[in-house]
Amino acid sequence: MKAMTGRQSGYASPWGQRLLLVAMVMSCINMPCADSKNILVVDSMFAMSHYQTLSLIGGELAGKGHNVTVLIGECMLTHVDTTRHRDILHFEIYDCGITAEERTAIKTIFGKLSLTGELSSFTWYAKMWLGLLPYDPEISAFRKHIFDNKASDKRYAELKDIKERLIAMNFDLVVCDTFTPWCAVYAHDMLSLPYVNVVSSTFLGTRYTRWANSPSPLSYVPEFMTHYTDSMPFLQRVKNFLMHCLSLLIYDYISLKNLDVIRDTWGNRSSLSNREIMAGASLYVVNQDFLFEYPRPLQPNIVLCGGVSTREAQPLSQELEAFMQGSGDEGVLVFSFSTLVNHMDDKMADMIAGALARLPFRVIWKYMVERQPATLGNNTLLSKWIPQNDLLGHNQTKLFVYHGGANGAYEAIYHGVPLVGIPLFADQLDNMIRLRSRGMAEHFGGILEVTTDTLYEKIMKVATNPSYKKNAERTSAIYRSPPLRPLERAAFWIEHVMTHGHEHLQSNRGNMTWVQLNLLDIAGALIAVCLVLAFSLRWWCTSISKELS
Repeated sequence: MKAMTGRQSGYASPWGQRLLLVAMVMSCINMPCADSKNILVVDSMFAMSHYQTLSLIGGELAGKGHNVTVLIGECMLTHVDTTRHRDILHFEIYDCGITAEERTAIKTIFGKLSLTGELSSFTWYAKMWLGLLPYDPEISAFRKHIFDNKASDKRYAELKDIKERLIAMNFDLVVCDTFTPWCAVYAHDMLSLPYVNVVSSTFLGTRYTRWANSPSPLSYVPEFMTHYTDSMPFLQRVKNFLMHCLSLLIYDYISLKNLDVIRDTWGNRSSLSNREIMAGASLYVVNQDFLFEYPRPLQPNIVLCGGVSTREAQPLSQELEAFMQGSGDEGVLVFSFSTLVNHMDDKMADMIAGALARLPFRVIWKYMVERQPATLGNNTLLSKWIPQNDLLGHNQTKLFVYHGGANGAYEAIYHGVPLVGIPLFADQLDNMIRLRSRGMAEHFGGILEVTTDTLYEKIMKVATNPSYKKNAERTSAIYRSPPLRPLERAAFWIEHVMTHGHEHLQSNRGNMTWVQLNLLDIAGALIAVCLVLAFSLRWWCTSISKELS
C-alpha cells in the first residue's frame, strides 16, 4: 500500500487542538477551582513522551484558569511543535547547551542501540554511568550531552542567566520532570519556589519512592529492570537487594552528588543536599496505576495518575476511516515503535514487513524510515505518524504491537486492546511483564528474539485466543471506574498543594535515622534489658547456690 505521513493525510487531532478543547470545556463548566496561579512547567529535554505528559498536565491546569508557562530548551524546538499549544500555554525558550544537530545525532544513537538489544539490560546503563563501556565515540557523545557534569553545568549556567526574568513573572509553583533532578534543584536554589515532581513513565523500582521518602520493601518491590514480579524466591530477593544497592550508587551517589558539585559552583540557597531537595517536593505525580504496577505502600505525597494521555477516541480522517472499515470482519493491527527509534536497517525492516504480510488482517505501521521494505504486503499501510489513541479506540482495531512504553500501555488498557510487546530499552520489558500478568498481552524478551516466524506466531496467538481480548476488556472496565480521569487527579492535587500546602501530606519518615526507622534502637534496648535480666538471674542463682552449700 502507498506510504504516507499523518500530517499530509490529516489523520491527527493534534495535541494543540486537544489541549485547547480541554481548556474550552473546563472554562465552560461551572466547577470550583483554586484562584488563578502562575505555574512554570520545566521540560526534561529527554523524549517526546516526557514532554507529552508535562504539556497535558499543563493544559489541564490552564483549562482550570491558571497561567501556565513552559520552560523549554531551544534544541527541543526541532522535535516539539510548540505552535500547537500556544493557544493555552506560554513558552520561555533557553539555550540548552547542545545544538539541534547534536540532539538529532543523540536520538539516532539511542535508536540504533535500542535495535541491538543492549538497552534492555540494566548492566549496559550501569557500565555507561560508571564509565566502564569500551570506548565508542557515539556512545561517548550520548553520555556527555545527557549525563555528563559539564553538560549539566552549562545547562545550569544558562538557566541562571534567565533567573531574574523568571522571578519577575511571579510564579507560584514549578512542575518538574523527575527524570532530570536539576529542575527541582533549580526551583529550590534559584527561584525559591515550591515544586511538584512528575514521574513521566513509571516508578518501577525504588528510585522515585525513596526520593519521596516512601517505603519500598525489597522483599516484594522488584527493582528497576530486574524483570521480577512481587513474588520473588530467595535468590531473586538476593539479586533484588544487590540491584537496589547499584541503584543507590548510580542515582543517589553519582547522579545527585554530581549535581551537588554544580550547585557549589553556582551557589546554594541552603545547605540541603540534592536528595533532601528531591524529598522536599510538595507532591510526586506518578504516571502509574496499580492496574499496571504490583501493590506497594505509598505515602500521601505520592499521587497516582497513570494514563494521563488516555481519552476517548476522536474521529479519523475519511481516508483512514475507509482503510479501517475496509478490513471487514478480520479487523486491523496497529504496529508502532518508539519515536526515539528513527533508524532501522533493511534486514530488520524486511523481516518485520514479511511477518505482517502473512497476517489475515490489515496493518497500520508507524514507520519512520525512508526506504519502503522489500517484503511489504498489500495489507500494510506505512505512516511516519499515526493517531495512536484514536486508532486503539476504533472498533475495528484487533491488536496492538509496540515497544512497551507506559503511555501506549495505558492507552491499550483504556480501550481494552490486547497487546504484543517487543521491548527495546529501559522499563519496557518490566512493563510488558506486568501487562502479561493481567492476561492481556504476550511479549518477546527483546528485539533479538524477533524473527519473521516468531513475530507472526506471537501475533496470531494473541489475535486468535479470545481470552486476551476478554482480559483486556475486564482490565479496561476496572481502569475506567474511578470518577476522576488521571489528568483531573493530577490537576486536583497540584491545586491542592498550591492552596493548602503540603506539610499534611508528608510523613516524619524522612526525619528519622535508619536505626530509628527500622526500630533497631528498640531492638537494642530490649536485647540489653534481656541481657541484664539474664546476668542478674545468673548472679542471683549463683548467690543462692553458694548460701545453700
